[in-house]
Amino acid sequence: MCQCVACAEGSADRNCSLFAVGSFQPCDFSHGQAHAAKHSAACAALHEGLDGLVGRGEATAVRCAPCPANTYSDASGADSCTACPVNASSAARSESRLRCRCDAAFTSEDGGECATCPADSFYNCGLTHPCRLHSNAPADSDSADDCVCRAGFFSRNATSACVKCPAGLFCPGGQAVNRCAFNSSSAIGSAAVEQCLCGPGTWRGCVNGRNAAGACEVDWSVGCFHCDAGDICVNSTLLQCPEHST
Repeated sequence: MCQCVACAEGSADRNCSLFAVGSFQPCDFSHGQAHAAKHSAACAALHEGLDGLVGRGEATAVRCAPCPANTYSDASGADSCTACPVNASSAARSESRLRCRCDAAFTSEDGGECATCPADSFYNCGLTHPCRLHSNAPADSDSADDCVCRAGFFSRNATSACVKCPAGLFCPGGQAVNRCAFNSSSAIGSAAVEQCLCGPGTWRGCVNGRNAAGACEVDWSVGCFHCDAGDICVNSTLLQCPEHST
C-alpha cells in the first residue's frame, strides 16, 4: 500500500525515485494528490472516485512522461515542464534551457532570449552569419540565399561571390547582368542603364538638348547612332555646327 510521493516514479515493491531531468509528472497518484489540479482531464478521469489511497486495494505504479517539444525540465522530480523562450524551440525530453534554440530568422546564444536577425546577416544553425562581401539582406533573414549582391555587382548563383560589374555592362544587383545597347558602353561597376554612354562620334535621342516632345528625355535602351557630317555628337546629344562651318 506504500505509494510513491508526487514527482517520483515506481511502486513500493520496486522502489520510488524522483523523475529524471527532461521529464515530468503527467498524473499525480500520490496520497493527497498535491499536483493533481495542474494536469489534464485524462488524469482527472483516472482519479475519479479516489482520494489519495482511500478505496484502493493496492498502491498505483507511477511513470514519468517526457517533456514535450518546445519545453524542458532541468531538475529531477518536476511536476511540470518549462516553456522555451519566445521564438525558440527544443526537442522532446530536453534537459536544459540550453536545448532551446532560436527559430529561423532569430538569433541568440542557446537558451537566451531570441531577437530578430539584423540586416545584412542571416541566421543558421544557432548562429548569426554576416552576408558575403558586397551583398545585403533584409532584417529577419534566415538563409545565405537572402544575401543579394549590391547594385554594381553580380554573382553566378545565390551564394557565390559578388563580382564587380565589367565594363560595357550594367548590374542592378543580385544575379542580373545586362549589356549596354549598341555603340554605348559603361565603366566597371556600373549599376544602371543610365551609365551606358554613347561612344565618341555617336548619339541618341536629342538635338541641341531637345527632341520632338520638347525637353530631352533619353531612352537609354536605344543604341547610339553615328554622327553625320556637319554635326557634333556628345554622348546622348547631337549638336549641329554653327552656320558656315562644317
